[in-house]
Amino acid sequence: MSIRVLHIGTEYTWRGGENQAQLLIEGLKNRVDDQFGATPKKSVAYKEKRWNCELLGLNSGNPYDPVNIFQVVKFVRSKKITIIDAHTAKAHTLALNVSIFLPDIKIVVHRRVDNKPKKNILTRYKYFHHRITRFTAISSYIREVLLEYGVSPDKICVARSAVGHEIYQKIHRTQCQIEWKKKYKIPANHILIGNASALSLQKGHQTLLLAIAELQMSIQNFSVLIAGDGDLKESLKKQSIKMGLSNRIQFIGFIKNVPEFLSSLDILAVPSNNEGLGTVILDGILAGCVVVGSRVGGIPEIITHNQTGLLQEVGDYKGLAQNLGNLIENPQLAEKLRLAAQKRVRDEFSLQSMVEGNYQIYQSIIK
Repeated sequence: MSIRVLHIGTEYTWRGGENQAQLLIEGLKNRVDDQFGATPKKSVAYKEKRWNCELLGLNSGNPYDPVNIFQVVKFVRSKKITIIDAHTAKAHTLALNVSIFLPDIKIVVHRRVDNKPKKNILTRYKYFHHRITRFTAISSYIREVLLEYGVSPDKICVARSAVGHEIYQKIHRTQCQIEWKKKYKIPANHILIGNASALSLQKGHQTLLLAIAELQMSIQNFSVLIAGDGDLKESLKKQSIKMGLSNRIQFIGFIKNVPEFLSSLDILAVPSNNEGLGTVILDGILAGCVVVGSRVGGIPEIITHNQTGLLQEVGDYKGLAQNLGNLIENPQLAEKLRLAAQKRVRDEFSLQSMVEGNYQIYQSIIK
């Protein structure tokens, strides 16, 4: 049987999961027989044709929308698709609704978040449905979450997320640091701390603000840039002003040139409240940052404390402040951690291994 894959995404925005799907599609080009994508017509992925394959524009991101269901059923039949790879929770639901009319279709569900699935009837129906062929966990921690929920170990495979390193080989890090500091009027001798993620509760920006307030009580030669947009944008700005951090932290909004931004940073702070893996950490490491993160989800699979970065518990702003201060005051430690982290990412989180892992999953269910 041929491997003809339909990748389904239901998000309208472009975040880590959508980028991972794009990297997978690119990497599988010469491995599978054909690939297609299905995503809402109003999504970034569809409007900007970011998924490099033939795209089906869905009516909406609603998995119960009958127009969506019959669009996908018709598309699967016409393209002779053999595998649906669902990259979001709603895509998971949509794939199951489609399988009512296509009982022989193989369904792979990408699980990217580390929160435990709910125990209500509908969620249990989704996770224990006999038509789900495989779950692809993007970290070992997510595999454990699924096992604890009761999913059969035979149905779970781990294919870690990855990022490409080629783009960072073309970036002049020192020049980036000069340009970004000049752009945002940051003193040349300041250590630059940054974060690039959606401004949502998940990413722990409140912890970062509290840590910066703590840190500036003892250290002055640092500045902070927070990139990204989201529901908490205005409240975080107001909180920053109220805490007297206006001259220390700048919210620079959504940016397209993320590799250049990360290359300008000395320290990437990722105080997430939960995180499936955290591909921004992989990008940050390849860009040359040293990383401080929360001991949560898949982050410790990348960052081993005092070996490839520094960790603190979720919400521990004093621990985060201490870790940031240690790196600022001990550049030798920062350099040691930075180099060790780059080696780990290149060895264990390569695009080649991510693509190969997903390809092996497809092969195993087609036989």
